[in-house]
Amino acid sequence: MIAAMLQEMTLRKDYLSKENVTTLYFGGGTSSVLTLVDVERILDKAQALFPISAKAEISLEANPDDFSAEYLSGLRALGINRLSIGVQSFHDHELKRMNRRHNATEAMDSVKKVLRCGFEDITIDLMYGFPDSTLDSWRYSLETALAFHLPHLSCYHLNFEERTAFAHFKRKGKLRPLPEKISWAQYQLLCEAMASRGYRHYEISNFAKAGWQSRHNNAYWEGIPYLGIGPAAHSFDGKTRQWNIAHNLKYRKGVARGEGFHEQENLSEKEQFHDYLLTRFRTAKGIELSYLQNHFTDLYSAFYRQFRHYIYTDLVKKTGNGYCLTEKGMFQSDGIIGDLFVLD
Repeated sequence: MIAAMLQEMTLRKDYLSKENVTTLYFGGGTSSVLTLVDVERILDKAQALFPISAKAEISLEANPDDFSAEYLSGLRALGINRLSIGVQSFHDHELKRMNRRHNATEAMDSVKKVLRCGFEDITIDLMYGFPDSTLDSWRYSLETALAFHLPHLSCYHLNFEERTAFAHFKRKGKLRPLPEKISWAQYQLLCEAMASRGYRHYEISNFAKAGWQSRHNNAYWEGIPYLGIGPAAHSFDGKTRQWNIAHNLKYRKGVARGEGFHEQENLSEKEQFHDYLLTRFRTAKGIELSYLQNHFTDLYSAFYRQFRHYIYTDLVKKTGNGYCLTEKGMFQSDGIIGDLFVLD
């Protein structure tokens, strides 16, 4: 698989048009299963093919139970300067229902190891809105995370995505979504706790101290082109979207042939417009009306007729030349953004 990914990099070395690369991201949730040799091979190939900034943000997603002092020191020596730790919860019973390998004690120990190793740019993932959770149980996980004084937290509401174990259990009646009243209370607690400790809510699910926002994620939300390598990876060049096939063997065979390992769609003006709304309304920067008027002239009038109804609500607020969602609006973002898509 590593050999195939290296070959894909070679095949797609011109995808970013020689633009300076400022972020690299080892994602997928379990990148920490890679050995240090694997990480080094990937980094060496990327640096040989792409103009990577000397101050690039190089992130790696990790499971809490994959850390050892030797592994962490090796990652730092290779240039990994940001870690995203998939904690999810500090409750053993919740972690068990999520089918996570680690327990709460291992999660706390993993953060301590990372701090002792000298990493500064650290974020951990937490999940709220979990079935059977309460305001107090969520408060415990959140306060446990905040006690580490990390510069960044990513906090996601549980979604029952199709073709996932959670969606299956929901259909079978084994899991019931948390009532919206409790989810809303947990979200309010999150926003209040983070604000009181100096974190900025810069994206729906992300909070950072000043100067510690994720540069990689910000680039995605701002529509900057990116290249994804490996099975199921997505790429975007501003005009087209590409996605690699998810089947590992078919991916490797396609790369070996030099074709047939990804699909592509050209984005229409309406799709580009929807992408802008979808990504920018997730952020505290929000949308710029002048940008919409200049780039989507034919769609702007229909959009604004629908959007002006939100201006007089507590769901959006003015930001210079545009608007962003309020805290309440972010909680309802899926419905709001969907309502603003220009339909035929």
